[in-house]
Amino acid sequence: MPILSLYDVPQSTLGSRMRPEPITNMDAAILNVEDPTAPDTMGLLLLFDGKLNETELLERIEQNWLQYPRYRQRVRRRSLGRMEWVEDRSFDLRSHFRRVAVPSPHDQGALGRTVGELMAMLLDRSKPLWTMHLIEGGSEGDALLIRVHHAIGDGVTLLKTGLSLFKAEPPPPPPRKLFIERLIEPIAEAVETTQAVRGWLKEQRMQGLPKAADLLARAEKVTELAVKLFPLVQDPRTILTGPLTRRKAVAWTPPVPTLDIKRVARAFDVTVNDLMLAVIAGGLRRYFIEQGERVPKVLHASVPVYLSQTLKTGNNFGLVLAPLPIGEPDPRERIMKIHQAMERLKQSPEAAITASVFNTAGRFPSGLVSRMFMEVSRKASLIVTNVPGSPHKLKLAGATLEHVVPLVPLSGDIGLGIAIASYNRHLSLGIQADRERIKPNMRAFIELLRAEFALLTALADEEVSPHSEHQQCAALTLKGTRCRNRARKGHMTCAAHAELEETLRETTVDGRTTLVKG
Repeated sequence: MPILSLYDVPQSTLGSRMRPEPITNMDAAILNVEDPTAPDTMGLLLLFDGKLNETELLERIEQNWLQYPRYRQRVRRRSLGRMEWVEDRSFDLRSHFRRVAVPSPHDQGALGRTVGELMAMLLDRSKPLWTMHLIEGGSEGDALLIRVHHAIGDGVTLLKTGLSLFKAEPPPPPPRKLFIERLIEPIAEAVETTQAVRGWLKEQRMQGLPKAADLLARAEKVTELAVKLFPLVQDPRTILTGPLTRRKAVAWTPPVPTLDIKRVARAFDVTVNDLMLAVIAGGLRRYFIEQGERVPKVLHASVPVYLSQTLKTGNNFGLVLAPLPIGEPDPRERIMKIHQAMERLKQSPEAAITASVFNTAGRFPSGLVSRMFMEVSRKASLIVTNVPGSPHKLKLAGATLEHVVPLVPLSGDIGLGIAIASYNRHLSLGIQADRERIKPNMRAFIELLRAEFALLTALADEEVSPHSEHQQCAALTLKGTRCRNRARKGHMTCAAHAELEETLRETTVDGRTTLVKG
């Protein structure tokens, strides 16, 4: 069946002509800093258990996805650097929906390489900034890769609009706001941000920082203010950071039941997010060791914080810098340090400050904005985000959705992005990296993360029953579930997983950390 043009859709679905809308300051800043080596494109990879019916899929795209006006609008530049969203009068779904095949050997590695090549491509700004690729020929079933430019919305927007495809009925059109609502909303947001910032500024001034009025004397000082207000940290140059290339790599961990993760988190008296950050920190520690690199004391993860709970296009997020103490050799101490740091960040107005700065940045020349984003990016070594999904299995076009893999866009000098994704009461990690940052390959990096989770699981068992003679094997099966065998006496693994013992134990020798056999 041929792919339909948008103009073949009934007018009742499309609604009336859309008026041009000015692009918000934050969205303009995102558009201005995009680079060919770092497409600011979010990805949502949906993995199915069989073949998707293309006809049904196209109908869902037309009925549900295109209900959101931004997916039918393109960017138009005006005078003085201004930009606006305008309806694409020549919209054709053929320009946004494509079919590709997974090359031989048709396994997960081949699928990951295909997705990585697609994520490295810039979106065409002469058209609405999104594409969907139906990826066929995989060993498990079809996959659907949705790519959306960050200027359209944040990760929550992508997930919720993407999952709207699974609804049999199209979502209701967003209600039109009254004039007074449109007038008051930005004022209310500004007041809330100002109140949060005022208290934090007072605290910083007591520590010797210059007054805000002094820093704002000239427009260029906005960049300096952004950098000074952000925590006074800057990560060292490591194998994770540096100039990016146009080659991207994509991978994901097997889903792990949420109940297993909650059990481990309860044993340490931390949150699930704390635990997942500890898994990432421990995995990075192992990676530095395997690469023969000195392990930094702390690396920071740039973590988006979504400031709006309502579904709307556009960006409404700030950033916090989460310290990951990868230099700490004791995994128990590592997870507690992460927990304490995250508790402090919850009380900080850091996210509101960065959101305000990003909004301000959109008013200035692209060169100034690029410099500001680069300065902020240098304070972190990776991006970590949390993407909650449906707690139940979903079906689309004749196939069941088995796995959701969000993909974080890279920026500045940051070459690693990790999304903590939940779906069907399971958690997994979706990873996008610059190919020059993760070596020898993503599969080896995934195994380091899995080994770290297995170690924390074994330690959690000791916390719960420290005097038990026989512990459960700490290894994970290929499906991501805990091995049911008993561990050998005095060991962390069973006889079947004995070869994994050395990857689960660490020791410190002469100030440098190395892996040793158990």
